[in-house]
Amino acid sequence: MNILMLGIFTGNVFDGDEVLAYGFEQLGHTVTKINYRKTAFINLKLLQLCKRYDLLLIGKGESIEPFVLKRIKIPKILWYGDQRDTVQKWVLRRIKYVDLFLHTTAGKRLNEYYTLSKTPSSFFMVPCQPNLYNDSLEYKNDIFFSGSPLSSLGDFVRKDVLLSLSNRDNFKWFGKDPNSVIQGMAYSSEMTASKILVSVNHFNNYLKYSSDRIIHYSAAGFTISYNIPGFRDLFTHIPTFDTVESMQDLIDFYLNNSKEREALKALIIHETRSKYNPKSICRYILDLIIKKRSTMYPQFDYLS
Repeated sequence: MNILMLGIFTGNVFDGDEVLAYGFEQLGHTVTKINYRKTAFINLKLLQLCKRYDLLLIGKGESIEPFVLKRIKIPKILWYGDQRDTVQKWVLRRIKYVDLFLHTTAGKRLNEYYTLSKTPSSFFMVPCQPNLYNDSLEYKNDIFFSGSPLSSLGDFVRKDVLLSLSNRDNFKWFGKDPNSVIQGMAYSSEMTASKILVSVNHFNNYLKYSSDRIIHYSAAGFTISYNIPGFRDLFTHIPTFDTVESMQDLIDFYLNNSKEREALKALIIHETRSKYNPKSICRYILDLIIKKRSTMYPQFDYLS
């Protein structure tokens, strides 16, 4: 299959668009990647471009006009990984004209998009790419988090967690300021060289929603996560916490009990890499667009 992908391709190997492209290529498909934000007159070019392809996959796509999507004849998929307080009207206007909508949130929010658009819609997770990790690195960090500075976006959980962790001398926070942002293989190395990776989102109360962070972390090493709704449907082994106090207790226990931590780490990594790898996730996506169904991920909500 000849696939055209429009996304935010920046060269960062951990970006969702890049990992999905890799997955389709691993399945034997030909992929053309276009950064729509850096392509002049993309809406004028798209109709002609699509005549050369069998499938169009759009990541986010705020610059792609709905009237253009309506006129494209090949199968179209749009995936959206952000979380916001309300249904995003700009997303809704676009997914009305695609054949499949993929979202990293399940439950009520996914149902809202499906009900309003009438477009087949599925929860999904951006996959991990196992070959991006060097498992032989020695530890140099005790506690790891990567993410932007505190803001008013989302709920209070992330703020409370990061403020609490910041009181610990052994906490490493990448992205707290512009000078500490890491990407690509530097990001991978810091994750795999950390004893405990802490996952928490801006939004922590939407069914099954996590940022890509949970996939990146759990493919890299020992991870603990805030207990979002539906989390255990997705991950079997990752320890979860509901409060700052229970998080600190988990951290103290697993820092002081390396044997238990390392045994659980192996289970966590194996589950994420075997279950949520690029080939499997991309095969699931193709099942939905071609067969209109899939048995691969019963834990993924699919509405049609």
